[in-house]
Amino acid sequence: MIHHSQKVAGDIRNRLRRKQDALAAIIVLVAVVAVTVFRLTEPARSQGIDSVVTTLSTETAGAESKVTVVFTPQTALAPGDVITVYLGEVGVGGGGDPWVDTGGTISSVDVLCSQTDTTFVTPGGYVQTDATNTSPLIIGCTVNAVNGGGNTALTISVGDGAGDDLNNPGGADGYSIAVTTNDDSGAGIAYVGHANDVTVTTNVLPNLSLTIDNADGSSCVTTTGVTACNLGTVTTAAVNEGYYDVNVGTNAATGASMYLEENTDLLSGLEDIDDVVENNPVTLNVEGYGIEITTVDAPWGAIAPFDDNDTPITGAPADEVARSVVPVGYSDDVTVTHRVAVDSAVQALTYTHIVTWTGTANF
Repeated sequence: MIHHSQKVAGDIRNRLRRKQDALAAIIVLVAVVAVTVFRLTEPARSQGIDSVVTTLSTETAGAESKVTVVFTPQTALAPGDVITVYLGEVGVGGGGDPWVDTGGTISSVDVLCSQTDTTFVTPGGYVQTDATNTSPLIIGCTVNAVNGGGNTALTISVGDGAGDDLNNPGGADGYSIAVTTNDDSGAGIAYVGHANDVTVTTNVLPNLSLTIDNADGSSCVTTTGVTACNLGTVTTAAVNEGYYDVNVGTNAATGASMYLEENTDLLSGLEDIDDVVENNPVTLNVEGYGIEITTVDAPWGAIAPFDDNDTPITGAPADEVARSVVPVGYSDDVTVTHRVAVDSAVQALTYTHIVTWTGTANF
């Protein structure tokens, strides 16, 4: 049998448990209501200003400089709105490197604000405020209470660029520039001491090169290090010729020159083929040998007498045959044509000689 006192104790425990459950439900309900009230009363967020451009009349560290800040509010300005610009860091006592009015010449007329569709309280709303241990230097302006309102690009400047200016921070760096309106905020960078500039340097050595290569349709051929120009078997029935390209390249400011000389006449032992008379073409059935600069790529120009008809090659000193007066690429061709003709009195032998090309640069 359950004792009476035990039954009474059980009833009391049951009543306490029901009260605890009810209290927990009330607490949960209050928590839900509290969260709901918080969500309903959360303030609207401000708009972000993505581009804040700061220009200094001089970037030299420590120098006097007019400061101009340009940005576009995301929310149209309204009458009475205050625009504030925070320049750089806190004061020296706070460990920063601030903009300062060293000469004490900045006044309200040196703080200017302008916007296409807004007017501002003149002059400027308020004057710049020097940096302290807890705040950067501050400039700003107030929208005219009657005519204000707009969201086109806004320009704020401090200083006149002629002596009534702030002094830049003493160290080269990129300094944060913060801006706020009643609705928007953003930041940009002011670069002092050309801290955002990178100087890239490279050296180019003087150069000069000479190559000789094949011209299309030529009987002259080139091999590694040696060029051969076989004019073939010549008879009284034809003028034989062969041609090749000479390439001189240089970065010399006033260009380059090509020179040519021979080691001997066109010989076979003691026999030779006579040189052509200068500026006279090698002619069928007339003994003669010579060269002509037949084509040139700009900026090359052939030098007389090699620019017209055929001309004999001489020994030392070498003859200048082509010239450029500006830097020239090694791919620009000067085409050289060798021509030979014989009459019936020229002996049947193999005739040869060596011609040597040199290049000089006009640095």
